Amino acid sequence: MVSITKYTRLIQITSIACAVIVTVVTCLSWVSDLFPTITALFQNSGEGTNALTRFKELSAIPFSHRCIGFIVDGIALSILWVGIVFLNRVLKRFQAGDFFSLENIHLFTLLSRVALAWALYMPLRVTLLSLITTLHKGVGHRMLTLQLSIQDSINIGIFLGLALLTSLIEESSKLKKEHDLTI
Repeated sequence: MVSITKYTRLIQITSIACAVIVTVVTCLSWVSDLFPTITALFQNSGEGTNALTRFKELSAIPFSHRCIGFIVDGIALSILWVGIVFLNRVLKRFQAGDFFSLENIHLFTLLSRVALAWALYMPLRVTLLSLITTLHKGVGHRMLTLQLSIQDSINIGIFLGLALLTSLIEESSKLKKEHDLTI
């Protein structure tokens, strides 16, 4: 029981730390020119870094377009944080020794649906951001990228299967509970 508590705590801390880092970097990238010292830190880190390129590209976009882009990324961050909340609920129940309850099955179902929403939203996010980041350019220079990569397809397939499986397990657990009550 001690090792499960230790591992669940480690997963909680790691997942929250990663989500915080992703959130901070995403927010900073959209408002980079408002904080010149942050941009200077990334400029000093090397000319060929992806972070510097992203900051330079986003600083050329009008502020209103960056706000729209931040909203698009904000939706992805919201899905991420909802998933983290459900994951932490499951892990807290594991720490309390509650492994195979109906509530855990329900939480796993919700977590798998959030993961499916994430997998479905990411290709849409790429499409929206391609339009938003080129909207300020003149006619003929705007770009709309429709992209569904192999990785996106795999993620959608895996999370769709997981969502179906957890929904099936949840429904069968409810049926078993009802059956046990009638006997």
